[in-house]
Amino acid sequence: MKEKAECYPYYEKLMKVKLEQSATETTEYKALAEHYPHLAESIRLKMEIERLKEKLKSEKERPSRFQIKREMNVTRAKLKQENMLKRLHGESKQEAIFRTHFIIGTSKEHISSLVMTLRKAYTSVQKKLRMLMYRRLPPSVFDLKSLDTTEKGLALREWIQNHGKKRH
Repeated sequence: MKEKAECYPYYEKLMKVKLEQSATETTEYKALAEHYPHLAESIRLKMEIERLKEKLKSEKERPSRFQIKREMNVTRAKLKQENMLKRLHGESKQEAIFRTHFIIGTSKEHISSLVMTLRKAYTSVQKKLRMLMYRRLPPSVFDLKSLDTTEKGLALREWIQNHGKKRH
């Protein structure tokens, strides 16, 4: 169980590696390949297929497109072979566990970033609403307590006139 827990971070980092990097050069690949060689190789082959797909999209010449498609087919055949070896050695079950943890972890990260974005938007809207509300309120009761009755009436009339002008 401890070995499985130690290998998951390598799996997670390997899944997040950019397509431009070679998977075999990373330390995560080497560490995962020590314990789960077929799993690591299948991840590398999947990344290779994705890289070839990107290359195929950008390629214009027909002969080179044909060559890329041939490479993709060879890589897919190797991937099928690795999938068989994963099942044979019991690594497919571990991959399913790793994938589940990875999906849950990335979902949590996505949701937490969404929540943070919504909180920021909520606070800015809240501030704007407060400002609008304070503009429309008459002078504060605490301000009016310091004034005598004639000044209170005058301050309220002024506010009503100014507020009416802004409104129309």
